[in-house]
Amino acid sequence: MTVQSLINGKVGDQVSIFDRGLLYGDGVFETMAMLGRRLALWHEHMQRLQSACEVLGFSFPGKLLLEKEIRQLIGSHEQGATLKITLTRGVGERGYRPVRGNTPTRIISIHDGPDLPKNYIENGIRLRCCDMRLATSKLAGLKHLNRLEQVLAQAEWQPEQGIQEGLMLNHDNHVIEGTMTNVFIVKNEVLITPDLTHAGVAGVMRRYLMDIAQNHNIEIRESHLSLADVKNADEVFVTNSVIGIWPVRQFDDVLWPAPGDITKRLVSLLDIHRKTSGIVV
Repeated sequence: MTVQSLINGKVGDQVSIFDRGLLYGDGVFETMAMLGRRLALWHEHMQRLQSACEVLGFSFPGKLLLEKEIRQLIGSHEQGATLKITLTRGVGERGYRPVRGNTPTRIISIHDGPDLPKNYIENGIRLRCCDMRLATSKLAGLKHLNRLEQVLAQAEWQPEQGIQEGLMLNHDNHVIEGTMTNVFIVKNEVLITPDLTHAGVAGVMRRYLMDIAQNHNIEIRESHLSLADVKNADEVFVTNSVIGIWPVRQFDDVLWPAPGDITKRLVSLLDIHRKTSGIVV
């Protein structure tokens, strides 16, 4: 794997042992797809990143600075890749209490594009239910650096088992999200995604697809979903900014002819919209 990175605008791959992102997960991040030289959904990612910084109470460096550093990092890179921006509260003294006036740490890294088998889109993926439960949190929706629930959830299975993603529930047994994705079901031609008021990450791609659906007369709802709702759905798919859309063909003993009609329509619409979204770097 080839990784290039800038830390506070300088080439490097090391941060201080006193950085609060390392010590306490005191920070946020965004992961986005590079389609050729285009950073897809750039403005949507920046809006979420800025909002997250405001919630955590440290300064957002600004889109112009991040764009400048990304162009510096990418250089002549022409292939599809994954770009990650991590912002932490910066270096601080020991202890949880944040000190005002800290200089945030900026980490920008570019990674080789993930090897995404075409059959995941064409034939669908296999899904399992994770034992790990998501806690209710006032930080629901934020993509902060505390990802232990997802780490332990993904440790529950191995790739050789032929499972590509795991569903995560909360302690009320409501379906919230995948370990790395947001979840959608289709029932009676209505697109439904879990309510994320109290747990989960409000993905940029999730919001983008909801807007696409609304603009193309596909009814969309946010609602509490049970495992039974998922198993009784007409279609199921998962999504994030890097993979786009993965139809689900199997969950436990339930099989679907993936992708379904609405899923195929959204895949096609997303492909059109992403080609003109974001910025060229």
